[in-house]
Amino acid sequence: VSRGGPSFVDRGSAWWATRIVANLADLWYSRAAVDISAAQQSREQAAQEALAGVRQKLLGTSSSDGGASQVRVDPSVVERELGKVMEAVGAEHLRAWHDLADTLLVKYGDGYVLDDQGEFAMPGYPQWWLEAVGYTRGPVHTSRAALYDLPFFYTGPPYNSSSAYSN
Repeated sequence: VSRGGPSFVDRGSAWWATRIVANLADLWYSRAAVDISAAQQSREQAAQEALAGVRQKLLGTSSSDGGASQVRVDPSVVERELGKVMEAVGAEHLRAWHDLADTLLVKYGDGYVLDDQGEFAMPGYPQWWLEAVGYTRGPVHTSRAALYDLPFFYTGPPYNSSSAYSN
């Protein structure tokens, strides 16, 4: 779980699992955020339940105190049990995050959205964008100067195709 680096994909790395999900989220954030949040909550809940299991096993209680503050447990036993549980939680988190990346790719790939019935829909552009570009008015001849007033227009230097391949 502790491997990974930017120069090669390692599906055994939590770093890569997170990087893949983050890059997919960048593509479809407004839709994917719901799926990512649900997966995160599920993983956090699973980790809490795993820790409660260790507490129950070592102290005989599932509450954070539960009157067990007087119980003495050998620190090496606590370390060993926590290590086993956290290793299992980490491995499951790694698997779940790679599964999430696959789910996001299938569900939102190519601009479609896969619904719960297994049907693909093409959601199209948001209404605010259609209004901003005047889509409802049909093809419009707009001066170049007017385009700069749009909130999303690129204002960098003009692209010069003749210099793109020069030495």
